[in-house]
Amino acid sequence: EISETMEISYCNNSLSDLLGYKFSDLLGMSIEILIADDASLAAFRQILQEPQPDKKHQGLQLRLMDTQERTHDVQFDIDFTDRGASEHQIIIVTDLTRQENAERALQESEAFYRTTFDNIQAGVVHLTTDGQIIRANRFMQEMLGYPESELSRMDLIQITHPEDIEVSKAMLS
Repeated sequence: EISETMEISYCNNSLSDLLGYKFSDLLGMSIEILIADDASLAAFRQILQEPQPDKKHQGLQLRLMDTQERTHDVQFDIDFTDRGASEHQIIIVTDLTRQENAERALQESEAFYRTTFDNIQAGVVHLTTDGQIIRANRFMQEMLGYPESELSRMDLIQITHPEDIEVSKAMLS
C-alpha cells in the first residue's frame, strides 16, 4: 500500500524478501526509489497522475531494484482506494522473474524427460491405472512391432507374454 506521496505505508514480507530490505526499512520509503528504470517509473507515474477511484490497473510490468542492485521483473496490479481523509493505492506485486525462472526450469525438465523417454534403450510405456496404454517410446514400439497409434488402443495384458499375465494383473490391482 502506498500513500498519495508515493511512500510505502504497508507491505508484506514477500516484498521485503524479494528486494532484500527489512520490513521496517520499506515503510516510509518512496516507491520511486525501488523502480529500476525510467520507462517503468514514467509508466507508473502516469497511472498515479490520473487516479480513477474504483478502477483497477492490472498488468503494469515494471522492474524493481533490490539491495544488491539486481533487477526483478514484476507486475503491478493497482487498486485506488479512498480511506477517509486520504487516498491510498493498493498494489499487488507479482514477481515475474521467479515465475519465468520456474517456467524455464519446467521446460528444461520436460525436454530432459522427453529426450530420456525417446532415446533410452529400454521399452517404456505409460499406462492408465486400469492398464490402458497411453504412450510408448520408440524402443518399445520396435520391440513389440506395433506403432504407437496401435499400442494406444491396447492394454498391458494384451502386450504381456502369456507366462507373465498374472504378474501384470497383480500390478494393476
